[in-house]
Amino acid sequence: MRRRRRRRLRFLDREQFVNAIAPKGDLTRIGRGQFATLFRVADVAKRDLLSWDDFMVFQTVLKRPDADYYIAFQYFDVYARTPSLCTHD
Repeated sequence: MRRRRRRRLRFLDREQFVNAIAPKGDLTRIGRGQFATLFRVADVAKRDLLSWDDFMVFQTVLKRPDADYYIAFQYFDVYARTPSLCTHD
């Protein structure tokens, strides 16, 4: 009989997320608070927690050539729609 291993799910809260992405040294150009705003973009499920999969998706988004525009759109998209714009927005 084989034992089944349960996969322990681990999550990051906002503080742990900032610790994971902020550089350890000089924070004069970008402060911790600005890194914390990226948590809102990474937390697509709006649970105030990030799973490993959520974090990997966020890392992939950062590698996109249009990452700055994509992140800005996700941040300001209050209706949480697909990335598209309407004329009435």
